[in-house]
Amino acid sequence: MVTGEARSLLTTLFQASIQAVHPLRVVQGIVSIDNETVVVQLKGKHTQRSAFSLNGRVFLIGAGKGAGPMAEALMSLLGDRIAGGNIIIPSEQMLRLPGVTVMQGEHPLPGQGSLTGTQVLVNSLAQVQPQDLVLFCLTGGASSLLVSPAPGMTLADKKHVNQVLLACGADIRAINTVRKHLSQVKGGWLAYYAQPATVVSLILSDVIGDDLSVIGSGPTVPDPTTFADVWQAIEHYRIETQLPASVRSYLRQGLRAAVPDTP
Repeated sequence: MVTGEARSLLTTLFQASIQAVHPLRVVQGIVSIDNETVVVQLKGKHTQRSAFSLNGRVFLIGAGKGAGPMAEALMSLLGDRIAGGNIIIPSEQMLRLPGVTVMQGEHPLPGQGSLTGTQVLVNSLAQVQPQDLVLFCLTGGASSLLVSPAPGMTLADKKHVNQVLLACGADIRAINTVRKHLSQVKGGWLAYYAQPATVVSLILSDVIGDDLSVIGSGPTVPDPTTFADVWQAIEHYRIETQLPASVRSYLRQGLRAAVPDTP
């Protein structure tokens, strides 16, 4: 039996832990400006310092349950230096960022808001130039908020696949392996669209081991998985017959290299 005093202490420790990893506070602790550069100073087991030039324009994009507070921290730091951008947050959240478009999507399953928000975000990247800097805020929840089905697929198809994956007991790596290969933004594709600008991804991990290709389905991270890995997962969990025909057709094209694999 936990005593009242012990419960109070545990509650205090829990609340302090939550505050210590609050997205806004984390970004404030690692990002600064020094001599016309944005400096990202990581501490702990991944200690490193990186600096990125502010000679060009700065665009702020992001998706996830904690992307809003991260974007607020960057906005307070960079202010008028930010030329524009797009942030996709869950529908129950509210956020105002001057000069940055805030879109609301659906979570844990994607909806029309996620689809529309993603299209607006991707379209905005068409204007970037080589000297520009794109700051990308990514947290858990982005897999549902950042959605663009592969050619020939509908949002309903993707939602159905997601439900099948969740119901069959697949782990997060298997789920994201499939998700990335049914998407036009996951698995490194978002970074592909941001060329030729420099992309700096600020990623808040909710994945044990911090595999960057898994968090939010890795939209700006090189993808080590292939269409062959997707089929291996589908066969392992015996879900091929539960997948829509459009999904099976697209994945078979991928196995034949008729459509490009993820970057």
